[in-house]
Amino acid sequence: MVSYLNAHPRHVGRVGVLGISLGAQIAAAASIDRADIGALLLVDGGFPNDNLQRVRFLPPLHLIWGGADTIFPPSIGRKLQQLALGLGGPASLDIYEGEAHDFFLNLAARQARVAHTRAADFFVSQLSRKP
Repeated sequence: MVSYLNAHPRHVGRVGVLGISLGAQIAAAASIDRADIGALLLVDGGFPNDNLQRVRFLPPLHLIWGGADTIFPPSIGRKLQQLALGLGGPASLDIYEGEAHDFFLNLAARQARVAHTRAADFFVSQLSRKP
């Protein structure tokens, strides 16, 4: 899909990838060393363990995490942020204390709307830049 979108001149460098939970693992793996992705947003999930050693480049990265996530604990998000920063790219991490693994998809979760707004703001800030 990224290659298809980048084939159109108005989209080049303006493609964002979002992954949630296990989908975050797929999004992360698909974004490794891809300079044609303008933003990567991972929610409560990260890289498949065997992929961490081969990462040389990541797109601008924003991580959203439930502070009470027991499936993918916040320590995973902190590790991913440090990896991205160590590669020289921008990386930010928002941890929503008291929120469980699925809070981002649960509109009744008290901080879900804040997280949605932060996600949208991240994509707008990264993808509205001229390539």
